[in-house]
Amino acid sequence: MATPKQALLLIHGIGEQRPMESLNSFIQAAWTTHTELHVKHNNEPDALWSKPDRVSGSAELRRLTTPSHKGVNGNVRTDFFEFYWAHLMTGTTYGHVVDWVKTLAFRSPVGLPRNLKLLWALLWFVIILVGIVYAWAAFTAIETPSSGWSAVLAAAVSTLLVPMAGGVIKWVVGDAARYLYPAPSNVERRAQIREAGVKLLEELHAREYERIIIVGHSLGTVIGYDILKECWALHFRDFNEAPAGNSSAALQRLEALARQEEGVTRAQQREALRELRAMGHYWKVTDFVTLGSPLAHAEVLMARNRADLEARQDRRELPTCPPMLESEQTFTYSPQIIVAGEETDTNFTTPHHAGHFALTHWQNLYFESRNIIRGDFIGGPLARVFGGWIKDVSLTTRRWGGLFSHTSYWWQKGGATSEHITALRSAINLADEDEVLVDEGAASTQPSGPTSSSTGA
Repeated sequence: MATPKQALLLIHGIGEQRPMESLNSFIQAAWTTHTELHVKHNNEPDALWSKPDRVSGSAELRRLTTPSHKGVNGNVRTDFFEFYWAHLMTGTTYGHVVDWVKTLAFRSPVGLPRNLKLLWALLWFVIILVGIVYAWAAFTAIETPSSGWSAVLAAAVSTLLVPMAGGVIKWVVGDAARYLYPAPSNVERRAQIREAGVKLLEELHAREYERIIIVGHSLGTVIGYDILKECWALHFRDFNEAPAGNSSAALQRLEALARQEEGVTRAQQREALRELRAMGHYWKVTDFVTLGSPLAHAEVLMARNRADLEARQDRRELPTCPPMLESEQTFTYSPQIIVAGEETDTNFTTPHHAGHFALTHWQNLYFESRNIIRGDFIGGPLARVFGGWIKDVSLTTRRWGGLFSHTSYWWQKGGATSEHITALRSAINLADEDEVLVDEGAASTQPSGPTSSSTGA
């Protein structure tokens, strides 16, 4: 009998990323040093094999695959993939950055959370500082073009420091500016990245994987959110065959929890997905893990203000976790499902077109930010923004004394297992561990006795 397989898809963040750079470093923490999962084969510790990536279609990328390793219901194999999108973000100019910065700077800070007010103030400080430096350099060059140290300093600023700072702004901040700001000049790039991501996720669904884990870092969390939204909307009615009977009992229990505004466990979500998968449903994404996610600031980055964000969520344009309830206090409905390309009447219910977070567990890891420089000011808690079913995990790290921690989510010192590495491994859950329901429909769980789908969903 073949060993069951699962796929983990990593979506990198902003910057001049090289193919496989993020994935190789991520795997060190997620797999290579996670020896509790390893099984010795022929008395040798588990290795990792680099194989051709037949999923993405890019010769620059590889599929990194493990031998069989420990899982809850026996051994399992994991294939690691990277969704590499940096090459699609080309042609960025200072104009793209300036257009985006204007939308952020010229908005009222009234009503913003404290950290966002600090960021707004910092943005204006940088704008004013850059203006002063440019003005000083220009004035010095005109008034004293060759007078000693002032001329040398002015030349250094104009020929070295300013271009370096401009390069950082253009090639790092530019990615965020172009993806997060839907100006006409950015729409094509946004669409290309999303289409490539959806195509990759569809390819993973078509393979013999029993579950799919999506991990995003930084801007990659926003891209992952969009990919999940688009892919689910395309396939939420897709079944291998017409399901018999009514919707799953587990899905109905989830709906009741959402209606009563109660919390949920990963086990409850997995049970609902297992039942849908047993009936031939398309969806395999069990977990969405976000690291340092700017979605924490969605009211600024994805909407005009908090009211606008909530209005878009109410209209189901921006999916929430739990899914947004409709007037009948439900997030499921009875569609004409598509079987073999044809619509078929059924009394079966399924989550609506923005309802995938009923089935996909969302866990968010962040380094708590204090005064911008400590922790990760880009990330933050998401439950208050996208719904109470998101599991927010606040972390700390000793790297750089806890300063500017945005790039530290899988950083290890000598392979040591620190708090944030343990939290990362728990979130991606390669062993497919989970809580056990205390009783049918129970809202509380206990951590012992992990469960897993017999169909691997």
